[in-house]
Amino acid sequence: MNKDNVLNNYLEIVPEVQERFKKQCKKSLIDDTDGAHVIWSLGLVPCVIELIKDNKKNESVLQRTFTFFEEMASSDEEVRELLLYSVLEKLGDDKETLNISMTLMGENTLKLSQQVENFLGR
Repeated sequence: MNKDNVLNNYLEIVPEVQERFKKQCKKSLIDDTDGAHVIWSLGLVPCVIELIKDNKKNESVLQRTFTFFEEMASSDEEVRELLLYSVLEKLGDDKETLNISMTLMGENTLKLSQQVENFLGR
């Protein structure tokens, strides 16, 4: 997995997000020419946050999502940075979303999330 194929890998594992993701990208005027950080932070993460808001209904999708985030946390530096700056920072913007997210995170993702939150003073 690398920064260039990580999104496709995610959408293969969690295909239920694909339509929601396409609509979010269209709404945010994002296309595949935008960088990975833009696509993840403005396209994909809002979809994940919506799933978290109804986490009981979306349990299976969220489990696969956060398992994938754990794989990202153990991947190369560019993929970890994508997770840190485009995913974990956004999940921490709302305390309730962060608290639910933290119950779904694996060990490495949780450590990175705590580092982000400490760095940002939240």
